[in-house]
Amino acid sequence: MNALQAAGVASGVARLPIELLEDPQLRARGFIQKIDRAFIGRHPQPSMPFRETDQPFAIRSAPPTLGEHNHEILAGILGLSDAEIAELSRDGIIGTEMLMEEQLVKEKKRAAG
Repeated sequence: MNALQAAGVASGVARLPIELLEDPQLRARGFIQKIDRAFIGRHPQPSMPFRETDQPFAIRSAPPTLGEHNHEILAGILGLSDAEIAELSRDGIIGTEMLMEEQLVKEKKRAAG
């Protein structure tokens, strides 16, 4: 990156998302804020990438957990019955736990019969 920039080529380092948690520039700007998350406790969360003042926007609420609003959306907005929602859950189409790839393959086979 330094050699490219010295030669006048716009360049930057490509980083993994986990590496951004320790980025000195992001830390100095307060971009990463720790918030309380359901099930996992204090967790780093990126804030808005822009500002109106010298302080970052406060994160007002944590992002929803996986499936947190399933019933609200499926029943309240889409009008599905409790039985239909239970069937979606039973068939592994919706849920509240992240499945690893092996589990996804197993659930897909199970749902296919």
